[in-house]
Formats: sequence, C-alpha cells, structure tokens
Amino acid sequence: MKIKTKTLQSAIEFLRTDGNGIVKDVKIKSTYKGYVSAFGGSIVQSGIAPACVAFLGDENKKLVVEAIYNICRNTHGVTSYTHNSLSIRNDQNGDISSKLFRNHMAEAAVALKLAMRTYEFVKD
Repeated sequence: MKIKTKTLQSAIEFLRTDGNGIVKDVKIKSTYKGYVSAFGGSIVQSGIAPACVAFLGDENKKLVVEAIYNICRNTHGVTSYTHNSLSIRNDQNGDISSKLFRNHMAEAAVALKLAMRTYEFVKD
C-alpha cells in the first residue's frame, strides 16, 4: 500500500500534538505497535465495521482506532460512515462507501505505525 505524504504528515502531527494517550513522556508502549498491526489484519479478515467494533470494546485498543480515525478525518475529510450498529457521523459531507472508508482507515493505520517509529518504544 502506498501511503500519501499528507497522511504520514497527519499521523506525525497527531502523535506530536495530541497522541490520544498513546504517547506518554515522548515514549510509546510497545503494545500499541501490535494493536495497530492487528487492526490492519482485522480489517482484511473481518471488514472495517467488525474490526472497529471489536477494537472499541477495549480501552487501550480504542485509543488506536480513535487515533486512526482522527488521522483519516484530518487527511481525507472523512466525516461520516455508517454500517449497521457502527455509526461514525458528522453530517458535514454525508456518507462514504464502505470500501473507500476501509481504504482510508488502512492507509491511516499504516501511516500511524510509520509515525510511531519516530518515538522510543518501552515495554509494558
């Protein structure tokens, strides 16, 4: 998957300014690296909605999904996606297709993992 420069810049900026609880004292728990990788695999295996629902059930994994969504929103302007019980809404631009949303989220996940490499990882 080719990552757009804008997406990678958005991921780096997100970690630097917000971090969503992932970055603490300029360090990242190594567990989060695994969560990001697992999220990508879950998207491929189950689809975007089941992957999001599964990850949103755990507080630490939820941080990763929220980070990926924020990067996706900042880069692609994705503001709305609805699938059965999963609803991520902001009616500014209306719904987008499931495939397009999945691709944007996968790209944001890869960008987040690359951006995380600029930080020191610590064991839990």
